[in-house]
Amino acid sequence: MNLEGLTHSLRKEAIFKGHSVKTIASGTSMFPFLRKGDLLTIEPLSMDEIKRGDVVAFERDEKWIAHRVIKIHSNEGLTEFTTRGDARVSNDPPVRKENYIGLVSYLERNNKCISLTSFRKKISTQFLLLGGKPLSFFLNHLARKKQ
Repeated sequence: MNLEGLTHSLRKEAIFKGHSVKTIASGTSMFPFLRKGDLLTIEPLSMDEIKRGDVVAFERDEKWIAHRVIKIHSNEGLTEFTTRGDARVSNDPPVRKENYIGLVSYLERNNKCISLTSFRKKISTQFLLLGGKPLSFFLNHLARKKQ
């Protein structure tokens, strides 16, 4: 097993034992909300506690992905999420218990720690989900200035 695979396994084991883990964002699918190089904190949280608009981490093809929950539904009594990257036009395949990792609760950028679960962040997320990207971007900018 290479170093990347070992690190991946250790993070996964830590989250399933109830510990928060940190990982570095590497893609552009959540731009501008999340950016390449942001340090993300992922907390273990039951799928039943996740709400529409939350950013969750899940595993796909042995990679961790952080995307926003667009819809929560039940399939044969099991909770599933429909997720999508903010910069994408199509939804991801359903996120199920077997590939769900946890809630992305904080991001660190430019030596600032930004809560993704704060009230202001939740409000701006709701505007984003309703299609108000410019307003959401403005509210996120204001939230960063006040922190």
